[in-house]
Amino acid sequence: MMNFKRKLKGNIAWTLAAAVGLLMISTFALAISFSPLALFKGGDPVKGTSGYAGGVGGGCSVPDKILSDTITYNTADKIIASVGGKYTDILSAPDRKEKLNIVVTEALNHNVNPAILTAMWVAEASAAAEHDDAAFGYGVYGGVNRYPGFNKQTAGGASLIRKAVDNVAPYNEPSGENAWTRLFYNYVAAAMKDSYDEKGYVSDADEARYVIIKRFYPSEATCTKSPIMMPGSVDGTKAEVIKRINATAGGSGTCSSVNLEARAGSYSSDLDEITVRIWKYNGGSAPIDSSMVLTVNPNCTEVIKAIFTDIYNDPSHPQIDPSQTTCAASRDRRSNHVIGAACDVNADQNWCAPNCYNKTNNKIGDYWKPGDESPNKEFKAWSEGYDPRSIGINSPIANAFRKHNWGRGLYRDNFDDMMHFSFDGH
Repeated sequence: MMNFKRKLKGNIAWTLAAAVGLLMISTFALAISFSPLALFKGGDPVKGTSGYAGGVGGGCSVPDKILSDTITYNTADKIIASVGGKYTDILSAPDRKEKLNIVVTEALNHNVNPAILTAMWVAEASAAAEHDDAAFGYGVYGGVNRYPGFNKQTAGGASLIRKAVDNVAPYNEPSGENAWTRLFYNYVAAAMKDSYDEKGYVSDADEARYVIIKRFYPSEATCTKSPIMMPGSVDGTKAEVIKRINATAGGSGTCSSVNLEARAGSYSSDLDEITVRIWKYNGGSAPIDSSMVLTVNPNCTEVIKAIFTDIYNDPSHPQIDPSQTTCAASRDRRSNHVIGAACDVNADQNWCAPNCYNKTNNKIGDYWKPGDESPNKEFKAWSEGYDPRSIGINSPIANAFRKHNWGRGLYRDNFDDMMHFSFDGH
């Protein structure tokens, strides 16, 4: 009996020790799972975090033939000349260009496109030297880098592109998808895989790798599955866009929901042209009684007519420059303009600034000079001076949109889009 008790105590002690040990290991593993080294597994995706996938004009990719293009960008100099922006400066630095030559060489050794491998490299770490040891995240997971060193990382990244091109497991999944989708569904941490599982695509128009490859192939890189996305909206399907517009329909200032769903097939052609009366800007002289044509969503026709009628009837004769005013327009980002449910008015005199669409020092337009009234001066976009085309916060143009419950592009975290008005404020 005594031996049994000793044995029982020993078993209990061992069990408690084992449990504590397992708890410590689990805690350590959980911590590792949130470290940068946990994000990439080089073929076996693991859960991680990423800001790259989801949300903006989905279904973005390049044709399969692009992944095997070994001619167009087969030298470092060609890549540097085409990548543009800050990346030209980064990759031109002697130590980075030396690494870029390795990228090109490994890509060509694997008979895959150096531009694709470059996009992967730049997107992972902006080609920064401190990340060279795990440059492509290849074989990096569970807190361990299984292939340390830039050469091994680059060769590993190139080999994965090759697997996607050859449709080799696991890069043959999801079955029937293009090589771009299969590559990043398997290569990158859970964010892009989850994006595909939820939305049907791995890349949206703002996904880092897609942004870079579009610089190399502006015509071939396209977004096809959800061409319309709106800031703040539920993400991307046509049905969700329709639902969002319909949800705000019926009020004095919303776009009517009449048969909108029947018009969801073609956003580029299912638009109406309307003629509105305006007081046309006349170079500093008295404005001219005139008219202009606007292309709009057919379900927004009546409210847009009403808005511009109110502007025209204001006794102050608010001035509009037709060359700087538009509603429906193509965009390379999610936008109500794509469906004709937003209008930019006097764009050059009502700029988007100072960091338009969260791009540092990015400005669209020339200035915003609405005068010195205190509400105007509260905004980051304010410029000293006055231009009658600049739309003040409480001006007749702003009030006309506000009367019909249309919002303006104000109160953003990093910028104000003073030209922009839309049915839902986005």
